[in-house]
Amino acid sequence: MCQMFADETSPLGMGVGFWHLDGSNMNDDFAFSFFKTRQEWEVENRRREEFNKEFDRKWEERKQRLARGEPLEHDPFFDPEPFDFESS
Repeated sequence: MCQMFADETSPLGMGVGFWHLDGSNMNDDFAFSFFKTRQEWEVENRRREEFNKEFDRKWEERKQRLARGEPLEHDPFFDPEPFDFESS
């Protein structure tokens, strides 16, 4: 079915397209959020901003330490375990 829709020569064919149903291209405004109140939305925005600042700070610190050749402790977020495709 997917191939028929993708085939532009097919009567059903529309070509390849993306619907963006995951919301990734939607505005981040309160009107488009899943929060019931603006206050909940503002709290979440502040939490996300703080998280992003902390992540960026750690990322930059890590880059600088790597550039200086310092050994780094394992971090499961920055250094995920390699996935073994053969055993899965």
